[in-house]
Amino acid sequence: MLHGRWSLWRLRRLKNHAIVCGLGENGWPVLKALVSKGIPVVVIEQDHLNAHLGWVRNNSAYILIGNAKDMHNLVQANVVQAKYLLALTDNDTANCEIIYQGWQLK
Repeated sequence: MLHGRWSLWRLRRLKNHAIVCGLGENGWPVLKALVSKGIPVVVIEQDHLNAHLGWVRNNSAYILIGNAKDMHNLVQANVVQAKYLLALTDNDTANCEIIYQGWQLK
């Protein structure tokens, strides 16, 4: 869940951003690389206790806590205006479902 109306308002206006689904061993290094290149990032992560979330908050990326397979979360992440949708969970089946859901919304 995204907190704050201001964050939600800003997220709805975001364009050409990256959506990173999953902050595990696959998503974490990709996220850091995107942020270092100045690309706006929205993270969708199920685990609200993920150790990397503090770093994400401190580096101005948006965080949505929830399941990236849920179309509602992809809509909230503004997938229609995103340049990249990166499904980087530890589950290949889930990654395929995320990309399929995003493709349906585009």
